[in-house]
Amino acid sequence: MENGEHLTTLTCPICQVSSSARCSNCLKVVYCGKEHQKQHRKLHKKECFPALIKSHATLGQHLAASRDIKGGEVIFHEEPLVLGPRSNLPEFHKICLGCCAQVSGSYSCAKCRWPLCGAQCENKPWHANFECQILSRNKVPPAKTQEEYLCITFLRGLLLKHIDPERWHQLLKFESHANSRNTVSLTLKQSQDAFKFITEKCGLKEFDKATVDFVYGIILVNGYGDSSTFAVKLYSKAGKLSHACIPNTRTRVLPNGLDVIAAVSIKSGQPLTQLYGRMLKGTHRRQELLQHVYYFTCSCSRCKDPTEFSTYFSALKCPSKKCSGGYLLPKNPLKLDGNPKWECDNCGFNTTSAKSVIPALGTILKETGMDDDSTLFTEYEIYMGDGSTVPDDETVALAQLQTVLEMREKLERLEGSLVHKNHYALLPLKTACIATCHSLLQKLGKFDQNMFHKVLQMYGMMTTEILNVINVFLPGVTSERGILLFHLSERIRLEIQNEMETKSGNKDIEKRLKELDSLQKECLKIMELESDEDSHKILVFEYLNGKNLASYMK
Repeated sequence: MENGEHLTTLTCPICQVSSSARCSNCLKVVYCGKEHQKQHRKLHKKECFPALIKSHATLGQHLAASRDIKGGEVIFHEEPLVLGPRSNLPEFHKICLGCCAQVSGSYSCAKCRWPLCGAQCENKPWHANFECQILSRNKVPPAKTQEEYLCITFLRGLLLKHIDPERWHQLLKFESHANSRNTVSLTLKQSQDAFKFITEKCGLKEFDKATVDFVYGIILVNGYGDSSTFAVKLYSKAGKLSHACIPNTRTRVLPNGLDVIAAVSIKSGQPLTQLYGRMLKGTHRRQELLQHVYYFTCSCSRCKDPTEFSTYFSALKCPSKKCSGGYLLPKNPLKLDGNPKWECDNCGFNTTSAKSVIPALGTILKETGMDDDSTLFTEYEIYMGDGSTVPDDETVALAQLQTVLEMREKLERLEGSLVHKNHYALLPLKTACIATCHSLLQKLGKFDQNMFHKVLQMYGMMTTEILNVINVFLPGVTSERGILLFHLSERIRLEIQNEMETKSGNKDIEKRLKELDSLQKECLKIMELESDEDSHKILVFEYLNGKNLASYMK
């Protein structure tokens, strides 16, 4: 599609005169002149972003680019239609109904007695104008179960009908997937519990079971989990981003909403896509999530390729003694039920997922102690040189060295006997090892030069291995790439620093300094797109500001 081809009308919205002068930002409307463009600006402002809603037999309603979009460009900012607690905290009763942050539980709303941070959240519109009046009027005590706590979010969605009809109309445009959801006993029970809470405890008899179930399904399927708080948020525009296992957008979570950013360049007419669930997992794990949570099967080119574009991201070592170097791959990657078959790409040996995949993953989880739902660089922060995390004496350094060597030994054993080196189940352990290596290398050179170079090589090798996979699955200006580029730059910086401290050569120094400069600049460019509250952005910027090239150019 060429730029502007999507336009359904070529007339000025003020005077209906034909024109070819389009809004330069979105290309979605035309104007007869600057005067009418200025008159229409207030109405057009909400819709002035470079994407439009389209319909498709498979994708349904989705957003597509209305012009060419550059990688790193903010496509639109959006505030949530609905936000509320998602209650995935063991102490669920300690989530503030105002900001959805974890609280001590010592402060309660003066009117409804439900937990809040303090007076500032007591007056937040999402609480004061919605459930507070109903909870206090009906004397509903604070929830005693997680399911009941989550009902606050569904209640807020239903109350839009009276409080904000425009937002209610936007909410009704989402798919609820009632037929698929209600075949699952757990989601059916949650919907029924929500109906009882809202109609019986809150006394809102006007909402019938179908309406409550409809809103429940919309929030359950389309809501965004906010990693900075214990909130679930529903967005009108962002909720229409299509799924893709190699997405072309990324999001930036902000206190007042969400930015959708182009991760790579997007051509006019292309669907805007995101990775649902943000799970960096192999095909069978992604399909489980998509089919059981979002109620569809993805059949993209990555999903249909057993090797996942030659990354072998889900591949197991062939167990046949007659095989030399082959890997088990799914015969039909999209098939989950009926214990699907896996076959070696070298010798043809075949088995089933129950016999090979499930036991292998169980062994990895047991060996590493990692959660199968872990995501890249969430549990393991970049170590700062502040003395609290960086080893400050030889004893601490050697203890940390032992940890690194044990991690590497586990990885080599698992890679040698069970899975391909790129297997997704190894990522949490690899990222933990990378972060620990970074901490250790800042001091190790003072105690053991030989081991310093071994750990440095290990650090660079693991970072490069993961980056090669991320470049395929999460390309462009993604936070995962930014963090890995940081570690890749640190591998060069630490090597140069060690050479200068030990006066051991400085070969190819200018070439390596140029490479270091290039990596740091790309890393900073990506991390600038993170929210100011993002811990990785703060650490990277503080760290690189103190480790700039000037110190090596003397």
